[in-house]
Parts: sequence; C-alpha cells; structure tokens
Amino acid sequence: MIGKYTEAGAEIIEVYDDEKKFYVLNNRRCMMQRLPLWAAEVPENERIERARKEGQIKYQVVISCKNGDYGSLANTVYSLIDQTVPPSHITVLSPDSAEQMGALYLLQDCGIPWKLSHTLEEASTMRWVDLLLKSCSFPFIGIFNDGVDVPKDTFEKIDNYINDDLKSFLVLTPNSNNDGLIIPFSIYNDFKATNFTQTFLEYVEDNKCLTKPITEIVPDFPK
Repeated sequence: MIGKYTEAGAEIIEVYDDEKKFYVLNNRRCMMQRLPLWAAEVPENERIERARKEGQIKYQVVISCKNGDYGSLANTVYSLIDQTVPPSHITVLSPDSAEQMGALYLLQDCGIPWKLSHTLEEASTMRWVDLLLKSCSFPFIGIFNDGVDVPKDTFEKIDNYINDDLKSFLVLTPNSNNDGLIIPFSIYNDFKATNFTQTFLEYVEDNKCLTKPITEIVPDFPK
C-alpha cells in the first residue's frame, strides 16, 4: 500500500524507534490497517486477502419503477443481486400496487435485506432517497430505474477505483437514462446539514469538476 499511496501523491512520513521503521500517512487513513488483535486471529498468509475483502465498499441500491412491468424490475433486481460486490440493502420504489406484488415476490427470495415503498407518481426519486437515508444508510447509495441491466462488475470496479487506485469522487453521475447515480453517504449527509438553498442535484451540477460519469469508471455500463 505504501507504493500505491506514493503514486497517489499522499504524504508519507518515515518514523523510527529503537526497534522498527514505520510509515505514517499524513491526513489519510489506510483502509488495510488492522489492530494486533485482528492479526493474531488471522493466519499470516491470509491477512492481505482478508483485509482487502473486509475493506470492500458497503452500499445500498434504490430501484425506481418507471417502466411499470415485472420483467423490467426483475431484470434490474437480478443484475444487482448478481454483483461481484453485492449490495447490503435493496429498496424498490413503486407507485403501482399490482407491480408491488411482483416486487415482493422478487425481494423475498433475493437473500439481501430489502424494503418496498409505495410512492406517489409525482414525488421525485431524490425525495424518497432523502427519507430513506434517515433510517437506513450505508457508505454509498446507488440509484437505478427498473429495466437497466447493471453489469456484474459495476460495484467491483467502483470498489477498485476507491480502494486500489485510492481515488475519490463527490458523485458518480448517471448515464443518459439517469441510471447509476452513485452518492457517498458522507457527501449527502454533509450537504443536508449545511446547504439550505439548493437541491442536491443542483449542488452536484455546480461542482461538476469533482464528479465522474459512471461510464468512465465502469466502461461497459449502459451509455
């Protein structure tokens, strides 16, 4: 990790005591760092792989039902369940009672914690996201419409961008169909606490230099 942080331009300070040489990251925290108690319980040859696995991003997804049919919703739900880095929670937003029965059938067997919310047609997805994050939050949230086939390695590539390339983003902006808006919870939470004059999407528009298109991080994501 020292080599990776050096390439990323992090300030690394060499520190010595009577026995060892240490490296200190200035103003950053290495996600691979573990306490001695952890190391004592994990075989030495498994520690790097275990620490990297534990450091994978945790995220929840929101699926907004725009197409209004079971097949579209099933396609998206299955593509998210099948992610190489799977979601920690799935929420489906649906205004249609009949469609909710199909969603219920899908979610009951998905093996991932879930929530099904009945929405009003005129309510924006971001309004529901705001309500959702007050009760259920993970470090990242991804927003999709039903019908999109999310490539299997989408969140693996995002995880690699963060944990292996050591890069960050304000937001990953969605594709032309508004699929794949990825928001770090810390960014959204700070926005809600400090910005009272803009919507979150207006805030993102004003700070485009700090955003990345999801199609840049995940080249095979639908354009």
